[in-house]
Amino acid sequence: MRGSAGSWTRPRTPPGRLDLGFETLRLPDDPDQALVAHTVEEGSPSQTALRLLAAWKAETRC
Repeated sequence: MRGSAGSWTRPRTPPGRLDLGFETLRLPDDPDQALVAHTVEEGSPSQTALRLLAAWKAETRC
């Protein structure tokens, strides 16, 4: 498996800034397919913001 990892920031989201870590995994037999996992630090402001986004999305589903 090939992969990459890193971090990125979304400075302008409705609940505030998100600092996310990520890891991308690709299978050698199908490099066009990828599994991307995003993470936040436990107890961080980003975790709080992500939970607020998830709650907002759950409330606005039709």
